[in-house]
Amino acid sequence: MNIIGLFNFITAKNKGGKQRMEKNMKPSEEKKKDTLFDIADSFNQISQRGNLYGRLLELKDLQIHIQKRVNELEKQIEETDPLKQ
Repeated sequence: MNIIGLFNFITAKNKGGKQRMEKNMKPSEEKKKDTLFDIADSFNQISQRGNLYGRLLELKDLQIHIQKRVNELEKQIEETDPLKQ
């Protein structure tokens, strides 16, 4: 099954044509269908995981930036303390 066939199959499934297509499918075709959906599901999970890692790294980078600013401000506060001798 090529990419166009997969698209047509998914489109038919989403439109409720799944039952109609399954009646005409041979057992080997059903196995291929399951394999294709497993592969598509794997791609989806990999994409989601990559997205989550990207968001996590972005937040960690922001956390580092914030901590640097906090350290700078604390240092400035110490340097400008009027009671410090």
